[in-house]
Amino acid sequence: MTDNVSCTVETCSNHLCSHVATDTQCAPSGDACKPNKCDATLNCKQVDITSLTPIVSTAVDNGNGGFEDSMVDPSLPSQPPPADSFVAKGWLETGDYYISYECGSGGCAGTNGATFPQAPISVGGRFVAWMGSQTDSGVTQLYRAIALPTGTTNVQLLVDINLQTKSTATTNHDYFEARVLDSNLAQVGTALAALSNVNAQTGGGRAWTKDGINATRDLSALAGKPAFLMFWTSVDTSARSDFFFDNVRLVATVCK
Repeated sequence: MTDNVSCTVETCSNHLCSHVATDTQCAPSGDACKPNKCDATLNCKQVDITSLTPIVSTAVDNGNGGFEDSMVDPSLPSQPPPADSFVAKGWLETGDYYISYECGSGGCAGTNGATFPQAPISVGGRFVAWMGSQTDSGVTQLYRAIALPTGTTNVQLLVDINLQTKSTATTNHDYFEARVLDSNLAQVGTALAALSNVNAQTGGGRAWTKDGINATRDLSALAGKPAFLMFWTSVDTSARSDFFFDNVRLVATVCK
């Protein structure tokens, strides 16, 4: 007796018959992450077999994307630490200025006045990353190793930002980018985010933008391989720009 479901296979034993859902009876969907599966009552239908895997979160034991696990640079002489002498655990810095800052109750003295961590403290914490700032800071980089699981298709980067500048003129060349690098520290594809002083705030607003960076990229080529997430700035010698950011989150879509 037919069940009018094309993907079931009739199986009989001792005069008792049943219809068994059989995925191989379904035509290929063309998408390895959304294959056609047989439903014994609904026929073939596409099923999403992906899952979301946090690669970097704000948790100190999963990427330290909130920079809250920061320590005083051990190369400094023993003394009460200034706010600009910290390095964030798991992150590497290059350049002439510290990037992890403990703003605390006094805020960080940005271009437009004191910039505070995001409120409430339970969300923003005490520490932020601060790049640019000085007009002579040149190129600075903040980066960490990441491991994309086998089966990774896309990654989504979410970052809270507070960008400030003294000038939005296009002649002022202050740039801020989020990049993905391979194991040789070579950039993979285009930047996840590319901003500049033109995108920054002027005046006294100093407002944080939650998920001000929200970018998705296909990084299937790096699945199962070591890689790096990098924040990069280049600041010229004209009007000053400050690139504050916090709560870095990188989530991979994994096809299993």
